[in-house]
Formats: sequence, structure tokens, C-alpha cells
Amino acid sequence: MPVASAQPQCGIVESIAYPVDRGAFSIMQDFAVPNYRFRGMYHTGEDYAAGRGGTLGQPVRAIAAGRVTFSSPLAWGRDGGVVIIEHTFPDGSIFYSQYGHMVEVEGAAFPRPFTCVSEGDILGVIGEARPAPHLHFEIRNNNFDLAGPGYTEADPFEEGYRRPSKMLTNWQFALSEAHAWHLDVIDETGPRTPPIVLFDNSLLYLDTGRVSRVTSDGRVLWRTNLEREAVALLPATNAAIITYADGRMQPINDQGALGTSWETGIAPASAPMLVGSGFVFRTGDGGLVALNSDALTAAWRLADVPPIVRWASSGGVLALVTTSDELIVAANGEVISRQALAGAGSVTPTPDGALMAYAAGGIFRIDAPYALDGQPARTSGSALALAADGRAFVLDDGVLTAFAPDLGILYQYAVPGVGGVFDLALHGDILRFVSTHGDIGAVRTSDGVLCGLTRVFGDDRARLWSALGDDGILRVGIADQFVGIDWREFLGACG
Repeated sequence: MPVASAQPQCGIVESIAYPVDRGAFSIMQDFAVPNYRFRGMYHTGEDYAAGRGGTLGQPVRAIAAGRVTFSSPLAWGRDGGVVIIEHTFPDGSIFYSQYGHMVEVEGAAFPRPFTCVSEGDILGVIGEARPAPHLHFEIRNNNFDLAGPGYTEADPFEEGYRRPSKMLTNWQFALSEAHAWHLDVIDETGPRTPPIVLFDNSLLYLDTGRVSRVTSDGRVLWRTNLEREAVALLPATNAAIITYADGRMQPINDQGALGTSWETGIAPASAPMLVGSGFVFRTGDGGLVALNSDALTAAWRLADVPPIVRWASSGGVLALVTTSDELIVAANGEVISRQALAGAGSVTPTPDGALMAYAAGGIFRIDAPYALDGQPARTSGSALALAADGRAFVLDDGVLTAFAPDLGILYQYAVPGVGGVFDLALHGDILRFVSTHGDIGAVRTSDGVLCGLTRVFGDDRARLWSALGDDGILRVGIADQFVGIDWREFLGACG
């Protein structure tokens, strides 16, 4: 990408926003999707509309400070005009934002080429465009003065286009005070297995075809390419053990050197679940296999287990929530209980070594055997965390509920703008949450005060991971990125 070599004429981007009000506007056609009205070519931007009667004539604003490189009310003929703005970011990168299907009206004239604009300046208003009024919005790193057709036969990313909502969301986070670092990975859904945190707060993670080590401040120290498909990393004394899809295991040390491999006789298809002192994998044939702590031999096997969305273990007992909304409890290769839930649920260990579950408003202790009382309503994305004093915290569909030890409600409120599937963790009096939609937040448990809330790009496919280091950095993995957050800065007045 282009890199700035001197102070730009129109300044450095200090803040960034969407070109339209996201409270009213939604993405009607996404980035990089094929459109068969245009011979199946790929969309180079995102189309925003506010519904019938709410789009035409609405103002379009500059996303950030920058220099106008192209401006023409007639660029797309009957489909309206185009403005392109050059933006220089604090890391020296240069990107161009393009706004299409606009017209000029009194008080909203197109800016002149080579002039400077500020974030929020009105560039024009949305005009009549086929098939209906909308804003076509692009981010790219080339063609600074070409309006372009809005579609390409090649992969838009390879042509220099970027997913606009991802870039804006991630730069909003990167420009915040709590941002420490940001690192992209290859797989859009994120690493298949949680990273391993080493003694110095560096990370080992498995990305597409390779293992990488990232320093505590987010720099890639080394990468080791792998010759076969790997599905997991297991923590080990010297660093990690790579688990391959064919069942082979191989150690890798903290310098990236591979050791001698061995066969296990299993075919793992998932990240490992730590149960007791061993590891449990779901296999490609729909079963579970537990390896002993030496990762050499199988301790037990269990057949007929659907794909797993949540799990927790305590004292050798494993509780699973599956994609078929089942709660399966197993120990030593035997199913203790198998119950249908009325919707998605979550499980977590209790401070006294048992297991608790949540499903649609019901919190219950998992005993062996156990039975659900009644049929709770359907939920999605719920998460449960338990405090040592017996309080329970549930985040379900964006609503946070705090329960007293007797399960009476202490407080309840909707956390603004969050969604997806959540993970929860407690740090003293602070409840931390992350979600597949990219939400990262902190709540003071004593009174429910929202201490910090930020967002990176995520989607429903995203995998989640987070850990608070002893260096005061919260490390979070969501989708194809790891981020570092200054925990004290993030907590603000709650810190």
C-alpha cells in the first residue's frame, strides 16, 4: 500500500466515522458479493440504504480528514456523482474513500478537487440510482482519481479494495486511547485453536498452514510453515505440540523449531478441550477422543457427539452444548446425561468444582444425573459467569443480568449495540465480555456500571479468545485479528 513520506497537506486521520448514520442505514449489498445484474462480477464496496422513503436526499459525510482527489456530479451519469478522498493514517498508510450515487443540492455542493475536508463534512446527498436510492461506499489503496465501475471480475481484495465496515470499525478502535496493538491473521474466522500464552506474554498461534509467535506488543517474531494440515496446538513444557488432522503430533519450541513427530491413531477435527490432565478432541467421524496428558495414547472414546458450540469441565466431568441444542454430560468416556435444550445455552465451572448451565432464563447446577425443570424459551448467544461469592452473571442477546446467590435479580439492562455469541470472564469486581460481532466490554459487577466498551470487526463465524496478562494488556482474538488493549485505560474511572 502507499506510504506517506511527509506531513500530508490535509493532516493525519485522528478520528473516523461512517459516511451515514448506521442507526438508520443498513448494508443492502455487501462487499465482494457477486451481482448477476453485472454478469456475476464482484461488488467493490458496500451499499447503504435506510429503507423505503428514508434514503433519497440524505446527507453523505466524509469519514475522516483528507484531501479530495476526485469530484464530479456527472461521474456515473444517470446514477449520480462520485467523490474520492485521500486519507493518511497514523501508521503512514494511505487509503481512498469513494462515495457514489450522490447529487448536489443547495447547501450540499460537491467539494472541489485538491481541497481539504474534515470528518463529518457533507459531500452531497444520496440521489436516484438504480435499482433504488443508496450510497455506494468504497475503501481502496489505489486509483486515487478514478471513479471505477463499482464491480470487478477479479477478487476485489487483490485489486486493492478493502471491506469498508471492517476498516472503519478497526480504525475506530485503533484510534482509541485503550488501543495497544492490532495484528491480522489469514483465516477470516480466526485461528482454529486458541493461542498459547508463553511466559513472557507472547503468543503462539496456528494460522492457515503455519505456526507464528507474536511478541507481547503484537509484533511477529517468527513463522514456521507446516507441510500438512494442522487442527490444534497443545500447551507443552518447551512451548507447544502441533496436532495434525491425520492424528500425528509434533512438538515445536519457542524458537519455531519442529521436533520429532509421532502417531496417535486418532483424527482430530477440533480444538482441544482440557479435561482433568488430558485433552479431548472431537473427531471427523463425530466422536470424542481423550488423550492422556503425555499426548501419546487414548484414554477413552465416545461416539455420536454433534458439533460442539460450548463446553466446560470440572473434576474430570465434561459438559457440552451442541449445535443441535443438546446438553451432554460425560465422564471417563461414558455419557452421564443427555438432555435437549429449548435453545442455545452455556456452561461454566463453579468455584467449588461443580458445573452450572444457563438456558433461556434458567440457571441450574449440573449433577449426575440431572433433569431440566420445564421448557425454557429459545435463546441465542448466551454466556454465564459465576463469582466466588455465589453471584451469577448472564449476558443473553445483549441483556446483562446479575443474580444474587439465591438467584434473585440484582440488576438487569441492555448493553448498547452489542450482539452475537458472548464469552464472559471475571477479574475481581470486573466482568469482561467479548462477542463474535466484535464487541469488547467491561462491567463493574457491584453496581452494573459499564466501565469500557469498544468494538473490532467480527461476524457470526468468528472464533473467540481472550486473556488478561500480568503486564496489564488484555489480549483478544476475534475473527481474523488479535488485539491488545490497555486494561487500565480501558476501564477508565472503574480502574
